[in-house]
Amino acid sequence: MADETMGVFSGFVYSINVMIGAGFLGIPYGFSETGYLLSFIYLIILCLLNNYLSLMFLEVIHKAMIIQGMKDEGLLIKLFARDFFLSPQIEGTSYEPSKINDDKRIDASIAMSIIFGKKFGIVYLLVLTLLFEGVLIAYCSIFASSLAANIPLVTGTTCNIYKEGYFSECIFSYWVFLFVYGSIVITLTIKGIKEQRVYQIIMCTMRFVIICVVVFSCAHLIVIGKSISSSSESHPDPIPFNFSNTGIGLPIILFALFYQLQMPSVTQYVKDKKNNLWKIVTMISIVSFIWYGALGLVIPFAIDKVETQVTLNFKDYTGGKDSRNFIDYAISLIVLLFPAFDVISSYSLISISIVDNWKSMLYGTEEISKRKFLMIKLIISGIPLIVSFVLYDIGVILDFVGLSVLFLFQIMIPIAHISVRMVSKAQSSYDVRCYWKPFNLLLSFAFTVLLVYLLVKLIIHV
Repeated sequence: MADETMGVFSGFVYSINVMIGAGFLGIPYGFSETGYLLSFIYLIILCLLNNYLSLMFLEVIHKAMIIQGMKDEGLLIKLFARDFFLSPQIEGTSYEPSKINDDKRIDASIAMSIIFGKKFGIVYLLVLTLLFEGVLIAYCSIFASSLAANIPLVTGTTCNIYKEGYFSECIFSYWVFLFVYGSIVITLTIKGIKEQRVYQIIMCTMRFVIICVVVFSCAHLIVIGKSISSSSESHPDPIPFNFSNTGIGLPIILFALFYQLQMPSVTQYVKDKKNNLWKIVTMISIVSFIWYGALGLVIPFAIDKVETQVTLNFKDYTGGKDSRNFIDYAISLIVLLFPAFDVISSYSLISISIVDNWKSMLYGTEEISKRKFLMIKLIISGIPLIVSFVLYDIGVILDFVGLSVLFLFQIMIPIAHISVRMVSKAQSSYDVRCYWKPFNLLLSFAFTVLLVYLLVKLIIHV
């Protein structure tokens, strides 16, 4: 069992660092395109559902351990599609294994493997890996492109890889910073979760500071009625509702709220899980609602054209004046460079989560050599760096991998929850209150419809 020494605060810090990575950068753009009131309604609904689904996920992974215990002691458990719509009496539902380690880590893909079978567990893990590796490729691109755009290196001037393209001198600066990034994140991945405690707390504090700087700077522009980069009058009038752009704003919010499937890894050292994990989930739901709501409701009223990454709007920040002072330069530089340092902490946490899933799938509870474990870490954390060596368009990356979040979490978790409730009637402190099977089925169906809708929109757009 892991050496559990972390409390609620540390668990919250690690989880919030996984969730608030590159995702929050697109929130203001999503609100401005989809309508600030409509997006805010989406945020409220999704935060509430996310909190409920997160608590549901905790019960799923806990009861998956109970089901595994049943199987280990020879109980045959089979579920069929019809069982989800009927109320079958499954043999052994009241059975509770005598020895269950409540604090044992069980990864999302292993829980799915226990509930739905090994083949489905492998498919689930492959989709999960595709999502996480895609996110890590985007992180590589954010770091290297952000530093190349703000720190002169190879050419003696800054450059924008997105404008100048792959076949330009800018690519050399991009590669140098990518190498620096790779050296840092691979080292952190090898070190592991527990050894990063102080660093992750610092990065969580930085996230809070940067979001406050962005929100209060924009609030100041609203009050004085000036442009972000000059003294000219500026009174943006964002639209409150734009249903036709739901395909833009909704995926951004969904992606920005996603962190749950990494929880088994990032909270494995949290003590007294049965009493602390639900507190961490609730704290994250409240904080993300406040931070994302502030970003989405303030910035569209301060900036005429919100960029896809809001930090880009601060490149020529003057605070409503025609010239810059030291504070303006400092705000601009800090906001522009923050995403680069932000994705350092997120990268290692996500890498470790994928490593844990693959290790559990391949070797189960078997102890493996340090050399073999190191090789898994190097492969998982190294692939995104190799891919991003030639692929740097994060918009393309996130568009295609981001939708898999819906399948992995919003669609599958309600179904898995029904399954564990049918198989195990054992009461536990992880049980979600107000369970109603039709509501779970409705949730899964609704998110399936949403997934199809967003896929169609994406294909048409491409």
